[in-house]
Amino acid sequence: MKKTTKIRGTAVLALRETRMKLTVDQFADALGVHKSSVYRWESQPWAAMAPRLLQLIHAIAALDDATIHRVAADVRARLGVGDAM
Repeated sequence: MKKTTKIRGTAVLALRETRMKLTVDQFADALGVHKSSVYRWESQPWAAMAPRLLQLIHAIAALDDATIHRVAADVRARLGVGDAM
């Protein structure tokens, strides 16, 4: 059985939408998951996910806003899209 750990769904939503300003598709692609995983995480009070994904999300969330904006811009550039949302 896979080991999972939990994070608040609202924290995932805030990171993606407010801090990174990425669409669900962009965020999912950046994390290497299907967009249904992102929808599931954001809709649950406590979202279960693999420990490595949780570590990555915590690492991104710990960045200052300027760095997060650069990371998000890099994601959008890699995907060949303009500004999110």
